[in-house]
Amino acid sequence: MLAASEFRLQTLLAAVAVGLAVAAPLFRGLPWRLLAGVLLVGGLAALLLPAWQFSLVREAIAAAY
Repeated sequence: MLAASEFRLQTLLAAVAVGLAVAAPLFRGLPWRLLAGVLLVGGLAALLLPAWQFSLVREAIAAAY
C-alpha cells in the first residue's frame, strides 16, 4: 500500500507515537530518572538526525539551485 520506504517508516513511527500515548498511564510506576533519560535521548535524536540528514543532501540542493 505504501510504496516508498520513507512513508512506511513515517507511518510506523506515527503508530508507535499513538501506542506510546495510549500506554502512557502504564509508565507512572517507572522511575523518574529513567523516563527523563529516555526523553532526553529522544529529544537529542529529534534534533540531531534531521540536521545530519540535511547535511547529506546540502551539496545536491546547492548544485540544483
